[in-house]
Amino acid sequence: MATREEWNEYFNELKEMLRRIQESDLPADIKEELTDKYLEKLNIVSKYFLD
Repeated sequence: MATREEWNEYFNELKEMLRRIQESDLPADIKEELTDKYLEKLNIVSKYFLD
């Protein structure tokens, strides 16, 4: 099992990827799909591993 620090690092990596996606010039539908996926991952990590 990963440590809290490792989960926090992963959480920050997910936030960075989400920022990159939002700032990209990808088509809107692809951007929305990727944003949804990363938000879901962020919510899971936050809820189960950082609380």
